[in-house]
Amino acid sequence: MTRRTERDGGRGTVENGKGRFVQRYENARVAVEGTVDDGRKAGVWRDWYRSGRLRRKHEYAEGRIEAAYVDGLLEGEVRT
Repeated sequence: MTRRTERDGGRGTVENGKGRFVQRYENARVAVEGTVDDGRKAGVWRDWYRSGRLRRKHEYAEGRIEAAYVDGLLEGEVRT
């Protein structure tokens, strides 16, 4: 079974609970992308601003966030 999600001009395709998810803005730039495994987020997921600049990155293991980066910094780090 293939599940398609369309929202905000984006599309994601996940088959049998596994696959790559990509959602795009109306301007065709990627808004969100990541991998789904066993119906849960897995590996690295990235979100971008409409401008194309990376907004944040999350690393998932077994559907849970292991690390979160915002503007290139591990969440909680301070830029010096």
